Amino acid sequence: MDKIKDPNLLDNNEQGEYLKTINKEYKKSRTLLIIKNVLFLFLLSFLGVIFFLSSMAASSESKFATTVKKNFLINQISHLISADTKKLKGEEDDRTNILILGMGGLGHDGAFLTDTIIILSHNYESNETSMVSLPRDFLVKLGETSYQKVNYIYTAGEYSENSSGIEYSKKILSKNLGIPIHYAVSIDFFGFEEIIDALGGINVYIENSFIDYNYPTNDHKIQTVQFEKGHAHLNGKEALQFVRSRHGIVTEGNGFEASDFARSARQFKIIEAIKTKIMSFSTISNPTKVMNLFKILDKYIDTDIEPWEALRFVDILRSMDKNKIFNKVLNDAPGNLLRSATSTLDGAFILIPKNNNYELLHSFFNNVFETDKVEKEQAVIQILNGTAQAGLAGNKSQLLINTGLNVIRIGNAPNQNIKTTIIYDLSDNKKPETLKKIQEIILGARSTILTEDLEEYLYQDNLDFLIVLGEDQLSQTND
Repeated sequence: MDKIKDPNLLDNNEQGEYLKTINKEYKKSRTLLIIKNVLFLFLLSFLGVIFFLSSMAASSESKFATTVKKNFLINQISHLISADTKKLKGEEDDRTNILILGMGGLGHDGAFLTDTIIILSHNYESNETSMVSLPRDFLVKLGETSYQKVNYIYTAGEYSENSSGIEYSKKILSKNLGIPIHYAVSIDFFGFEEIIDALGGINVYIENSFIDYNYPTNDHKIQTVQFEKGHAHLNGKEALQFVRSRHGIVTEGNGFEASDFARSARQFKIIEAIKTKIMSFSTISNPTKVMNLFKILDKYIDTDIEPWEALRFVDILRSMDKNKIFNKVLNDAPGNLLRSATSTLDGAFILIPKNNNYELLHSFFNNVFETDKVEKEQAVIQILNGTAQAGLAGNKSQLLINTGLNVIRIGNAPNQNIKTTIIYDLSDNKKPETLKKIQEIILGARSTILTEDLEEYLYQDNLDFLIVLGEDQLSQTND
């Protein structure tokens, strides 16, 4: 990694001047206005506003369309709207991966620290889209023996002499997640607020009433923010507080709001609300609102997409199925892929892969669409050890949990001399993806007839699968 010019080593005046210089260079390196607008709207739940505008300009002779055509950049896109001879990065392999980053931006403490990190993947063959949120405390590898929290990676790239925040973030995350990152886009909080205000606010349903006594202010102090359960209309400032709150105390409801998991879930909720508002007739039929969005996005968005690549997204938007969009948050919850730890350097809280095995993440991200199908079934699994080998049920349950399956209980079977593993399918064949995944890992035979001696061992009535491990599993114990 190149040497980083860390602004923390400069005094206040030098830091201010350095950030101004970086900001000027940052703006100069931005791509064309329309490219940034198109990509960001696409990434915010695959919006079609810009494409709608260009298509209308290309085919309509209305007064508004004529006005739009006068814009040189939109005019260029309208002429190219039917040209799709090229393919996006990753399209030949049926999958494109995009990194979405949200940060404070200049004027905030830790200007380039990324508060939001999302990996968006689109599968062309199945027309499925996955959005996976990474926690800011996730520890990524920079080299064989060097590590850093993922939320600092963009900063490192921005202060590197031979790189940028986007380029460096793509490089590091691609290595840590085991997949190519084809494109990236970043937005700062000022832009987030202004976009929502330009839309006239957004409507969301808040699952839990909660209060946060430690929400940061722009002048490095804290303030109290709170939200009430139920339907709410949020302006830009309120929406930003809603997605950034990290210390929420639930006052009504059954959820837990003081975690990165809860914060990521709120981010997905806001993205969906923005998509709904932008795609509403009141927005796409209002030229003033659309042009205001153009100006805001040009000011606060950075991306590495090319013009023809933006046009290629048109076909994707038209064919996308909202029922095939899956959201996932990586965290240290039971059954997830990360675990909490403490940094040996400064004692800071960090999240690392279970067993410090980054290959688990490689497997997850390479099979994310298959995992999403399994998780959508929400199957309930119990495992019984039918052998004399101690710990066998625990070992196998961990393998299933690491792939996203829900194992609620393990124990010993009434018979400890089972030769062949049997997977009892109690779901009435309604959870085929889960069964397929279990059989890939456990390699057992399926049965729909539960023997009488096992009935009293069922932990709960709504069990979907009961797995009884046999001696055929012993040779696989260390796999």
